[in-house]
Amino acid sequence: MELIGNQNLLRFNYIYIFLILALIEVQKYTVGLIPYYPAIIDYFLIYFILFGLFFQSININLNEKITSNSKKIFLVYWLYSLIVIIIGLYDSTSYWDYKYIFLNQVPYVMLSFSIFIGINFEKNRYFFIFLIKKLFPIILLLSIFFYDNNYSIISVLAIPLVIFILSFSYLNKKTQVLIVTLSLVVLFVDFNYRTNSLRIILCYLSIFLLFFFRYKQSILNTLTIIIILIPLYLLFLGIDGSFDVFTHLSDKMNLYYENSVYGFGSNTRTFLYVDVLNSIIEKNSNIFFGDGASAGYQTRYFVDQILSEKGRLSSEVGFLNTLLKSGILGVMLYFLILIYPAYLAINFSKNKLSKNLGFFLVLNWVLFFIEVIQTINITNFVNFIIIGLCISNNFRKLSDEEIKSFFNN
Repeated sequence: MELIGNQNLLRFNYIYIFLILALIEVQKYTVGLIPYYPAIIDYFLIYFILFGLFFQSININLNEKITSNSKKIFLVYWLYSLIVIIIGLYDSTSYWDYKYIFLNQVPYVMLSFSIFIGINFEKNRYFFIFLIKKLFPIILLLSIFFYDNNYSIISVLAIPLVIFILSFSYLNKKTQVLIVTLSLVVLFVDFNYRTNSLRIILCYLSIFLLFFFRYKQSILNTLTIIIILIPLYLLFLGIDGSFDVFTHLSDKMNLYYENSVYGFGSNTRTFLYVDVLNSIIEKNSNIFFGDGASAGYQTRYFVDQILSEKGRLSSEVGFLNTLLKSGILGVMLYFLILIYPAYLAINFSKNKLSKNLGFFLVLNWVLFFIEVIQTINITNFVNFIIIGLCISNNFRKLSDEEIKSFFNN
């Protein structure tokens, strides 16, 4: 029996990872669409796909597939993540602490082995074919039935769309029409899923910018440095109290959208920064190494979500979670697993797609200060695949014609 291509249905398949992640997220963001089932089933499925991903990854021979620096960066990242988890387990005092670690922190770290899907892209072409030929047409069909109700299913399933927006010039006309149509559908039916909408818009903007600057390496490197510095500079201004970018943007958006608590123009980030940073100061947390995977923060806004004596165990901003749990060192490591692959893709590739993907990783550094929740989800799954493509020596060596053949043959 075959699922697609030459992948046997009874063997572990990367498509399973996506489908299970989709099942878990769809159940979370929709109401009554999927019949209720015990949470223990989700827990089993999560570890089923993660252990499958892990064992598939350790069997891949990395000799000449990635640079030695890439190996070192990810080994240090995985080792430090393990230390953060161990410290969190040691400091855990309640069921909720352990639950957070084993259902959020550990799965997120294990999900990072998705980089091997990108590194070994030649053997995983079936996965990309599945997205284009199976998933995306199904999403368009679903958009007809879920336009007025449970439309979050469209946004969740369409998250891998970013890979193909960045690959737009390599796709045939029929597929290009599919990608543009699906992009518009996602933006139209669920524009309030702000970060997802922002990713789609940034993908189109980035390929336009790179085309406008004719992929000149010096310009791309200059843009990269500027983009890296922007969130750091705005963070400094926010802490200094001289300028709050989230309040500024919220006020601008409110000219067109009602600024209600959950409205499109509402500021849902400033108070998170205030809560987490104040909590770090008040608890005298280790700012360089963090307080471990079970660290929490005190908040006035989510009282009903405080189940641990440590406070709220997670915020909606990746930077704040990383700073809280693994400190400045953890932030630096996250920076490296984004920016080093981007550096390789922009400066040491023979095809424009690598540069598109690398520049998208640079933009993800900005999104890290806005969202990027560190848990197991499709967004992180896709991001790690893109990182894998960028550090793959073989992928970066392909010519534009070979990339086009990869997508269209």
